[in-house]
Amino acid sequence: MSQMQISRTNDSAQDVPVSVLVGFLGAGKTTTLNRLPRGVHGKKIAVVVNEFGEIDVDSQVVTRETRADAELVSLANECICCKLRGDLLGAVEDLTQRHDLDYILVESTGLGEAAPIAQTFYAPSLEGKVKLDAVITVVDAAHFWDTYEDPHAEGKIAGESHSHSVAHLLAGQIEFADVVLLNKTDLVPEDEVRRLETFLRELNDRAKIIRTRFGEVDPAKLLYTGAFDLNQAGETEEWQEAEEELEHVLAEREGDEDHREEGEDHDDHESEDDGYGFASYVYATRRPFDLDALRRQVFSRWHQVAAGVARSKGTVNVAGSDDVLLWNQAGRRVSLEVLGRWREDSQRGTQVVLIGRGLDTDALSEALEACTLPEDQPAPAVASPVSPAGRREEIVLGVAP
Repeated sequence: MSQMQISRTNDSAQDVPVSVLVGFLGAGKTTTLNRLPRGVHGKKIAVVVNEFGEIDVDSQVVTRETRADAELVSLANECICCKLRGDLLGAVEDLTQRHDLDYILVESTGLGEAAPIAQTFYAPSLEGKVKLDAVITVVDAAHFWDTYEDPHAEGKIAGESHSHSVAHLLAGQIEFADVVLLNKTDLVPEDEVRRLETFLRELNDRAKIIRTRFGEVDPAKLLYTGAFDLNQAGETEEWQEAEEELEHVLAEREGDEDHREEGEDHDDHESEDDGYGFASYVYATRRPFDLDALRRQVFSRWHQVAAGVARSKGTVNVAGSDDVLLWNQAGRRVSLEVLGRWREDSQRGTQVVLIGRGLDTDALSEALEACTLPEDQPAPAVASPVSPAGRREEIVLGVAP
């Protein structure tokens, strides 16, 4: 990717532009995010990563992949569109104290709603300091219809008696977007890509649609675009609801209980896992994996072993190798990619977060444990656990190796 030469065009030298990345689990937000700071020449960029689950995989990947001068802020285990909205505000307030900062990129969790996140940047404390540049939604071309048409993917939002399907979330992420990145287009036929593009335009005819593979996109198409339209966003019901919620967030930060209505408890606003029925489970072990056993016993029987898992990711320690592997699964595909090398003084181990509905954590743990070797058992001789060509292996789940 060629590096981008850009100059700021803000109304004020203090207005730091902000772009927000949303998109469903596994769509490719982190992959896209990793590439943007590396493609911008001579700019100081801060990256705010909002992670689902108890381990912060995305920030580990971003730290390894982005330039050293990109500042990273991690907000984990809750959603910045609800429970961590005050933390997001505080993080951005802190970032604006840096006078050399040129841009802020915010990555939401896969179940984050765009409007509340975007509206946060219009809090009074950020006036004259930041300016929302664009809301960017990443869409997974390979798995969109499986998720959107899943009749079981429903949940209830706090304070509402009716269910909201995941389709409702996906549609909202698309409808609020200024730019839609249609990712993984190399994994589906051209006619299916065109069908999905037609659907996206029906939901949002003003957004720019950009096809991508592996999150590769020219930064000039995403940064410093001024694509966000406050007047248009302000007319939506989602924006108005987000404004009301922000008032309560500000009141709680200031300790002003008078802003609460009698009998109302805004701390009970449900997080994403409550609202849509998703939960996360972390598998961790110090014992190294036998990678062949993992392929044979887990990946080839994924729907039986990992029923309900929509997304999983983590770092893996493989017997007989000094490579740190990145495990990255979305839908029917999992990739194993060399992320780096274990340091001599590091404590090797595997941590994988699995996200989904109705997870059988005992069965997951048992299946994964069966693929590990005792620490005192000699490791099998392997030249490299991942093919040297590209240092990345992709497996179609449920297909025997």
